[in-house]
Amino acid sequence: MLVSEAMTNAVKYIGVPDGGRPEISVSLRETAKNWLELELTNTKGQPLLDPAEEIGGTGIGTRLMAAFATQLDGEAVTHEKEHSFTYRLGFPAVAGAVPPAAPMPEQEQDEAEPAA
Repeated sequence: MLVSEAMTNAVKYIGVPDGGRPEISVSLRETAKNWLELELTNTKGQPLLDPAEEIGGTGIGTRLMAAFATQLDGEAVTHEKEHSFTYRLGFPAVAGAVPPAAPMPEQEQDEAEPAA
C-alpha cells in the first residue's frame, strides 16, 4: 500500500526537466543485514498535467505514507534537488534488525542540494 501511495504521488507531481524526459525510478535494496531501503524518485520540471487538470493535494497521501512507514518500523526521508524529488524508506526485513550506520556529514552534503 505504501508503494502504491508513493507511486501515486510521483505520477501526480512528475515533471519534464529542461532538455530531458519525465522519469520515475523505483528500487528496493538491502543496505545492511536484514535492513531494506525502498526508494522512489521522480523528475521535476514542466508539469505533465494541464494546469486546469491539476488536482490539489490534501496531504492525506503523505499522512498515509507516514502511517505505513510507522507500521513497518521504518525511517522515511525525502530529498529534493533542482530536477528530482526522492522518497526513501529504510525498514527492517526482520524484527530487531539494525539500520546501517549513518552516512558521514560530507556524504549527506553531497546528496543534499538546495531546492529550486
